Amino acid sequence: MGSLRKVYSGTEYKGFVLLDKVRLQKGKVTAFYESILDGVYRLAVDSINSEMVRPEAVMLSFAFTDDFFDYQISDLVARLRDKFRKVGKGRKKASVFKLRYLWVIETKYLTPSDPEYEVSLTRSEKAVFRSAFQDGCPLPYPHYHMVLILDGHKATWSAVRKLMQQYVDEGVVRPGFHFSENWQSKKKEMPLISESELGDYMYRASYLAKTDTKDVSSNRFWSMSQ
Repeated sequence: MGSLRKVYSGTEYKGFVLLDKVRLQKGKVTAFYESILDGVYRLAVDSINSEMVRPEAVMLSFAFTDDFFDYQISDLVARLRDKFRKVGKGRKKASVFKLRYLWVIETKYLTPSDPEYEVSLTRSEKAVFRSAFQDGCPLPYPHYHMVLILDGHKATWSAVRKLMQQYVDEGVVRPGFHFSENWQSKKKEMPLISESELGDYMYRASYLAKTDTKDVSSNRFWSMSQ
């Protein structure tokens, strides 16, 4: 287990920039768990070397409701896979590509100024969180970050959004789930074709490997597809 929690403090990983002036100034990313960082890298390389026509990565953050706190990520992924299957009248479903993914669980202590406080909590929860914050005892807000590798030739991030909205409507996932996007282009997809695109992916997806806000007391705070 110790190797899974080995900290990596370099500014580059396998030649790709992870920590630049922007991140260092914000102070939200200071170091990485090397095992997760390696998983992020292998996820991309395996997808590039797979039969995917146009591998693309998307990053998603979300939280389960209290009633479904123990909901299995594997069940979420299985249901997502089902959306990416060809369905025809009188025909069996056939998998169109192997969905690859990596998830981590993080803990954040919400303040009334955080966007999650406004969009993710119920009215009664807001009152509890606000009272705890005012008393100097902020409450933990566990949530997930996930990177998914899709074949852009056969699936889009909007299909993931539709499923997540269904989960919200069913009361499984809290409102306010969010897709990461490029701050300039606003695109949510990260293509994995060229070296520069892989560099952009490594910079953004390495966020999942950051040590900040991880609760490593949990035996299973991250996992990935095999």
